[in-house]
Amino acid sequence: MNVSRNNTETVEYWIDRVARLEVRIQKNVAWRDDVEDRFDRRVMAGSVTFHETFNLTSALYSSGAPMPEVVAAAQRLLLDAYPRFVALCREAPDYARGAYGGGWDFRTRYLAMAVLCRLPPAQNLPLVEAIDFWPERDAVWERFIAALGHGAGRPGVTSLVWPQAYAPLLEAMDPEGTELTRLAALRLFLNGWLKQMRVSTNPFYSNEKNKNNTYVGHWCFEAAAAALAFGIDDTILRDHEHYPADWADWARMH
Repeated sequence: MNVSRNNTETVEYWIDRVARLEVRIQKNVAWRDDVEDRFDRRVMAGSVTFHETFNLTSALYSSGAPMPEVVAAAQRLLLDAYPRFVALCREAPDYARGAYGGGWDFRTRYLAMAVLCRLPPAQNLPLVEAIDFWPERDAVWERFIAALGHGAGRPGVTSLVWPQAYAPLLEAMDPEGTELTRLAALRLFLNGWLKQMRVSTNPFYSNEKNKNNTYVGHWCFEAAAAALAFGIDDTILRDHEHYPADWADWARMH
């Protein structure tokens, strides 16, 4: 199923998905916040909550919802759902890092979405602190964190936790690169993005709408955030099936 924000044939599907996701999120928030429940169940509910809140954001975008509505859903994810999950993880960090480690693509995506939401440093700090809970460090994360206003005093990182997926994105972020080489690298990243996501250990990238209920919409938010944060002209990327051009435009206007 090809996802298109302008594809009227799929709008009804995405609107239905939005409604179903809202119900699931509400149920898992209740479980997450039930202090009488077991800790492991609460952490799992927190994990489902932030995953589904991302899915809600992506489904809203795919449905053609107004951008303020999409951005509001993203802020629920970035400023509430994910930081609350990590706050639970801090109660038993060894358990949480063993059970919920990995997720490198999520962390890259959430930082990218914070850039696209134009969140100021004071507002996006809980997300950055949540990312820092995990022991891994990544050069792309650090570039996005610097773009979010928190570059000072952080350790220099040149390596990638997932180089096969993100090496072209890091090249696109290189301040020493030319406009042409950075655009070429960003286009290479965008063209190979979904293929790399599908070889990950996480089954979040099926394009069959009835096969998998964990990921809705194939939008490469990382590419749009890199274009925005690092001044790359995205004209030739705008018609790419995975490029969220409407969100990039909204971010430029705000």
